Amino acid sequence: MLRGLDEAAKVARTTRSELLRMAMPHRLTAVPWRRLAVEDRAGYESNPVDPDEFGGLINAQGTGARDTGRGR
Repeated sequence: MLRGLDEAAKVARTTRSELLRMAMPHRLTAVPWRRLAVEDRAGYESNPVDPDEFGGLINAQGTGARDTGRGR
């Protein structure tokens, strides 16, 4: 891992320490989204969507976009 970090720092023309300082805020804000994605997936696995559940809505949206010329 350190070799990869050193290589990335070299490419970015910065120090390992600075590279970590730049990356950590992004990583820390990404963690809750990752947890939420796992929870969403588990929810859909325990309560799967019925294939016909959204069919009418999707068809209506698709038809509306074609009829009005929007969405192109």
